[in-house]
Amino acid sequence: MNDKKVLKDLETEGNILRHPAKTFDFFTVSRYRSAKTLKVLPPQQGERVLDVGCGTGELACLIKPLVGKQGAVAGIDPSANMIAVAKHKADKLKLTIDFRLAAIEKIPFQDASFDKVYSTLMAHHLPVSVKKQGFREIRRVLKPGGKFLIFDIGEPSNVFIKLMASPFLFFEKHAYSNSDAVDSNIKGEIPALLKQAGFATVRRLKRDSLLLFGLMEYMIAD
Repeated sequence: MNDKKVLKDLETEGNILRHPAKTFDFFTVSRYRSAKTLKVLPPQQGERVLDVGCGTGELACLIKPLVGKQGAVAGIDPSANMIAVAKHKADKLKLTIDFRLAAIEKIPFQDASFDKVYSTLMAHHLPVSVKKQGFREIRRVLKPGGKFLIFDIGEPSNVFIKLMASPFLFFEKHAYSNSDAVDSNIKGEIPALLKQAGFATVRRLKRDSLLLFGLMEYMIAD
């Protein structure tokens, strides 16, 4: 399997990560990140789960055995390379996962379709306008009582973290995202944007101290 496109990248106002898909897992510690995410919000047998900005499908592939045959897993991403690798990964593992080329602004599923939605390392690629629209879409496809977990760049909790992470943030803004998208994360605006989208509560959980000096943050909205 190579990174040659089988589809055209989807039109989106968010920033598409065009990093070579086969090396993405290494540079973003996908296995560690996915396993830790599922400890924070474990899926249950029989649940329907969506991974928004699924990338190479690492998280979705870990979720599928947990929800079992009665459950279902879907993943969307606007990058054709990522979706191609995700499908290949699922096929190799003999997992049935509904991977689709789609963007957060228009999630291709009906209202109240999922028990849980996950998003890891995606929100900081979305300008504020896209965050607002995307969070509304996630709220729409969640069932009543459903939960949305975000793992992403958060507001630095102290000056030390801000200074130590500044080279990464500068690189991220200019290489893979933009200032509007990243700044809304580091200004701590995500909880307010989630509530504007219709989520009643947003819980900010313990940060991951092993990644970027504690800059990465978990949140659960419901």
